[in-house]
Parts: sequence; structure tokens; C-alpha cells
Amino acid sequence: MREGGEHVHCTIIPSSAGGVYTCRISQIGGKDTAIRDYNECMAHGKQLHHLQKIDSETARIAKRIRDIEHTLESDQNVRKARMRAVKAKQRMQQAEKELRQAEAEVAAQSARLEQNQAALYGGRIQNPKELQDLQQEAAALRRRIARLEEAQLEAMQRLEESRLRYKKSVRLYRKTQAEQRQNHAALLGEKVTLQAKQEKLQHEREALVAKLPADEYQLYEDLRSKRGGIAVAEVQNGACGACGTTLSTRMLQVARSPSRIAHCPGCNRILYEAP
Repeated sequence: MREGGEHVHCTIIPSSAGGVYTCRISQIGGKDTAIRDYNECMAHGKQLHHLQKIDSETARIAKRIRDIEHTLESDQNVRKARMRAVKAKQRMQQAEKELRQAEAEVAAQSARLEQNQAALYGGRIQNPKELQDLQQEAAALRRRIARLEEAQLEAMQRLEESRLRYKKSVRLYRKTQAEQRQNHAALLGEKVTLQAKQEKLQHEREALVAKLPADEYQLYEDLRSKRGGIAVAEVQNGACGACGTTLSTRMLQVARSPSRIAHCPGCNRILYEAP
């Protein structure tokens, strides 16, 4: 900066009193040195407030982009729909296996009954006791086959139901995939828009920072790193919008001043109130 036609350097010196900063002014040649109220040197409250808005919006955009990328990488709905379809297919395959087993048992018992009947009526067995045994065996086989056929019918019904459930789960899975693709297209479009806005804000930030004195910008960054990303707080209803500390009349007047900077006595953030 210039002071009385000479190039001077400003060094910010925080005081022990809340909301007060001083600035050491020295000529480049180092001949003269003076201490004055920091507020006399710093008159960029509006620019710092604008910088805070840019940084807050940039942080919001960055978080939204991360959320979008997380959604694109892991879609719970599609994964759940796929798992339901896989389990439905497994149940259908199990039902098919049970039906084949039931059919095989009916076929085996039917073959035994056919052999029994061939022996019973083939005419080669004449012994009454053997014929009676064959008749009793045939009756037992018919009862056995009847139970197996009933089990076979139940297996067929279970298979039909499992096939319907599988088809339904596949349709739901495909529908969820289609919705995902549509949603992803929208999210990808939003991401591109946000990235363009992010780049624009970055250029705007660089231009704004270039106009700020280095010490002021360093103070801003120091406060931002210590105060959760918020270095400049708007005055709201006579209080600090960040920590809620009630501000004195003098502090409010300074916060409204276009040429002075007020610092919150509670959180030390730079205060800004639009004139």
C-alpha cells in the first residue's frame, strides 16, 4: 500500500482486547514505523464477506458432488432388487429339484407296481400264499404312489408359484435398473453443471483474492481454518450470526461501516452487516 506517497508495508498485530487489531506501518526503507488502529488500514469487509459466500458455496457444491458420486457408485435400490431376483431364482431352482425328485419317486414306485402286476397276473406263480403277498404288496404300492402323487402335485404348485415370484422379481429388477439409468443421467447432468459452477467460483475467488492485501487474506484464512470454514459472520438481529453473541452498539456501528472491520467478541470472526 501507499502512505504519503511512499510505499509502506502493513503487518497485522492482534491485541488482547476482543474485536481490536492494530497494524504496524513501516516504509520500505525502514526509516519510519508507526502503530495505528487496524481498522484504519483494513477497509475490505464487503470483499471478505463476498469471499466467504464464495467459499461457502464452493464447499456446498463440493459436498453435493461427493454425494452424487457416492450415489452413482453404490445404488442400494438396484442392489436390493438384484438380490431379491437372485434369491427368487434360487427358490425356483429348489422347487424344480423337489419336483424332479417327486416325479422320480412316483416313477420308481410305478415301475415296482408294474412288475408286481406282471408277476401277479403272469400265470407263473400258482402258490396262493405268494399270490396273496403280491396282492398285499400291490395295495401298499398303490397307497404309496397316491401319497407320492399328492406330494408331486404340491411340488408342481410350489414350482409354479416360485416361477411367478421369480418373473415378478426380474421385472422389478429391470424397472429399478431403468430408473437408475434415468436417475444417473440426471445426476450426471447435475454434476457437470455443478463442476462448471465450481470452476467459475474458483476464477471469481482468484480475482477477488488478488485485490485483497496479503495480511487481510491471511487473517481470513486463519479464521476460516479455526472456525469451521466460516471466517466472516453476518450480523443478525444485533448478534453474531455464527455464535449468537449479542453485539454492543459500538460494535454494530463498526460492522455497518464501509471503511472499518469489527470482530465478534465471542468467536473473533469478522462481522459484516450490509449498510
